[in-house]
Amino acid sequence: MIEKVVDDQEKQETKRIIARLTEKLNDPQKVEEIVMDKNNVTTISKVNPWDPVSLSHGFAGTILFFSELHKMYPEEKWDHVAHNHIVYASNYLKNGVHSISLFGGITGFAFAVFNASENGTRYQNLLAKLDEVIRRVAENEIEEEKQRNGLGALPTFYDVIQGYSGIGRYLLERRKDTPAFNGLIEAILRQFVEMTATITWEEHEVPGWYVTQENQFLEKDKKIYPFGNFNLGLAHGIPGPLSFLSLCLLKGIEIPGQRQAITTIGNWLVRHAKSNSTGAPVWAHRVGVKEAIANKYTVIDEREGWCYGNPGVARSLYLAGKALNELPYQEMAVKCFHGIKEKTLEELDLQSATFCHGKSGLLQIMVRMKNDLNINDFDKLINQLENGIKEQYRDQHPLGFKDFEIGSRTNELDKAGLLEGAAGVGLALLSRTGDDSDLFWDKAFLIS
Repeated sequence: MIEKVVDDQEKQETKRIIARLTEKLNDPQKVEEIVMDKNNVTTISKVNPWDPVSLSHGFAGTILFFSELHKMYPEEKWDHVAHNHIVYASNYLKNGVHSISLFGGITGFAFAVFNASENGTRYQNLLAKLDEVIRRVAENEIEEEKQRNGLGALPTFYDVIQGYSGIGRYLLERRKDTPAFNGLIEAILRQFVEMTATITWEEHEVPGWYVTQENQFLEKDKKIYPFGNFNLGLAHGIPGPLSFLSLCLLKGIEIPGQRQAITTIGNWLVRHAKSNSTGAPVWAHRVGVKEAIANKYTVIDEREGWCYGNPGVARSLYLAGKALNELPYQEMAVKCFHGIKEKTLEELDLQSATFCHGKSGLLQIMVRMKNDLNINDFDKLINQLENGIKEQYRDQHPLGFKDFEIGSRTNELDKAGLLEGAAGVGLALLSRTGDDSDLFWDKAFLIS
């Protein structure tokens, strides 16, 4: 009885914070003004963390938040607020489209609008226009990738954030309304299957998802990995294509070579799993090509984030195991999560409450694993993460939560979007207040 009272109190506190977030995120113009404040800038590049149409740092995130609220509490008419954000953000589309990526381009905006559309019955004209642009650009970009002669893979083509693992996830949801997307999905799958073929590097056979020095995202990575590397982050690495290949198979979409591609990536991840001090499997964020060939290296950073870290890798491996009915993949993934649940909040090394590299990302992955496995083993960690997130809420913060800038322990920024902002935190908390088994929003992260 006492436990139930405590649980009820915790849920009420979660709902109270969500209610405050709805007030703070309600007015799109005010949200934009907060994030664009002259003092709300990154340390090095001095830019505001804002991109109005994007899912990562813009209104697509707030649209997703209010449309999920409407699904859960339709009598409260949160669809009206979502609509205001759609109208306000749509003004920026007149400036043209610079990207169709899921997190930085119009695919993320389409993803959010589709969630607000009551299964495509609303915003039909807007969605049709967005889908046509996505189709046209995607066809050209996939053709360019087919013609590319460079060694190895381009993360900007294959990853979740900028590339076709993320774009493809939206296409999967819209393929019934936009039949042309079926051909695009198969084209993406063909590129990913081809990417798993071995290539030759310095007389060594290596996987085709090898990333050369020049194709690293960051200058510091070009210095750290002068011979190139393999990226193991769900955000930018091979777990993204693995999740997409697996989710397609789980939805009944299959092309020749797809099962073998899943197996090739899955076996590689199993082979490159190391054991930590508790015996749980862990993965490096990136592995230099020479180290990967020798398979002799240690995993130093065990931050348990979505973008880089064990949860993202293990979740993608679990989905691969489900798609192929391959129990060893599932067992290794589950063993990893059991290792994670034994850690303290400090050991998880998740400073921010936000999704990308913070507590909300791990929370949502743990909820997905709990539901898929139908077990209560992860409940303690799930509750700790939820409470840890709530403890970081500050009513005096303009958007309730701040995000620690990566690489900084002091610079906190006001962000509104799904990836690193208040909308993403709000959605993770919202999932704890109702039915968390049938969600749409977290599909953007390739964990479902």
